[in-house]
Amino acid sequence: MNPLRARLMNPPNAVTDTGITMRNGAPVRYCPPKPLVVRVRDESADAPAPVELPLNTQVRYVILAVSKAWGVMPNEILQRRRLQRVVVPRHAALAIIYRLTSLSSPQLARYFNMKDHAGVLHAIQKMHPHIMALDRRLGGAATIEEWVRALKARLEA
Repeated sequence: MNPLRARLMNPPNAVTDTGITMRNGAPVRYCPPKPLVVRVRDESADAPAPVELPLNTQVRYVILAVSKAWGVMPNEILQRRRLQRVVVPRHAALAIIYRLTSLSSPQLARYFNMKDHAGVLHAIQKMHPHIMALDRRLGGAATIEEWVRALKARLEA
């Protein structure tokens, strides 16, 4: 077998999952995503510096920032309720998380307790023009709070 093909078939960072097997009986291998660097303003330091957060913490941080900006509880964003005061912040959180992290829509759907990823895709499509305009305006150096504030201002305008 070609060494490159062998390395692609069995990456060194893969973890064997014993719960699911393929039809031929081979175990499924899972490659964890690489951590991303999200810029978070550190209030204790003199100058803001990028802080590396685990992916789960990044998602929670966005949900907390969105819930604080819109005045809803974080657990309401994660529930399946379809009240207008909860749907808009949920869509904003989904769009920002999808833009800033490497999570797929099925992973976001599981995190947000949705039936499937169609709701995530709907939220991303609704927010796409706003996110792209903010991406051009804010660039890569914006904090999560700046993303949330700018998106809320754009949606309320």
